Amino acid sequence: MSRSRLTVVFGLALSACVSSVPSVPPNLTGKPIIYALSAPELSVVKRDVVKGLKDPESAILDDRILASSVEGDRSVHVCGAINAKNSLGGYTGRKPFYGVLSADRSFFVTMRAGGIDPRAVHAKCAEYGMVVYVL
Repeated sequence: MSRSRLTVVFGLALSACVSSVPSVPPNLTGKPIIYALSAPELSVVKRDVVKGLKDPESAILDDRILASSVEGDRSVHVCGAINAKNSLGGYTGRKPFYGVLSADRSFFVTMRAGGIDPRAVHAKCAEYGMVVYVL
């Protein structure tokens, strides 16, 4: 294969790996804004994200919990990663989660990888300007 063809093929392969993250999701009227969770808000997130796990006491929550809000909306969108033991007693590895901290400051985990494709969780977080890296 000639060098120019190889360059074109390699370039096309690389371009397929690049994804664009919309700066404003199509369903939002305002732009996502980075939000700093207060200590009580972070406690609520940490307490509620482990609900429904097989072994909540084993849960290890990443220190890098991301949050953003949208102009004109009092709720806060929260993304992060969690590692916990499964029913066999082994750790599953870091799994992303997405949830909403409502205006009354109750937290609802709406997506947690394990039951769904992690790419769906990543896409939801990206809608609100957050990227969760799970290795």
